[in-house]
Amino acid sequence: MKRTAAARLCALALAMAFSAGPATVTPAAETSTRTVPTDGDAKAIRALVRGLHEEIGRFFSSGKLEPVMEYYRALRTYYPPYGEPQNAAAVRERLLSHAPRVQSFRTQVGPIQVHISGDLAIATCEVDEQYLFDGNTGNEHLLSTYVLERRSGDWQIVHVHQSMKFSESGPAPPGK
Repeated sequence: MKRTAAARLCALALAMAFSAGPATVTPAAETSTRTVPTDGDAKAIRALVRGLHEEIGRFFSSGKLEPVMEYYRALRTYYPPYGEPQNAAAVRERLLSHAPRVQSFRTQVGPIQVHISGDLAIATCEVDEQYLFDGNTGNEHLLSTYVLERRSGDWQIVHVHQSMKFSESGPAPPGK
């Protein structure tokens, strides 16, 4: 129940951040601390999301976790497709505990949609992961949302939400 309420609050906050409200004019004497987004921002955000997934793939073959965690340095909450929400420390522990059990891992990131409002951005995409875990083959198709903030000129991931995508031929969503 708590997870549903948190997801609704997150959706409400995102809707409010990107809703088209009345236009406001800042008087010339005031200076805005809000940065105007550019095409370069969207490219940087797409590169950041792709880079995260490339590093996760490399982690399972190299064992080097710090490059992955650099992407999560500002992470407040990660909502996995299963289980409870996690902070960066819990993500670190989960990856370390899974590493010896993963024999192969491959990830593919689909087209990334980016929406920017000042120093806040949302990126959405589908992520396919194929892996061999404890000798069992797995394939996950994840609907992924990343909330990013611009801090000191750099985009940083502060929130991630991933859900399993269910198909007509696949398993029914829980509760159906």
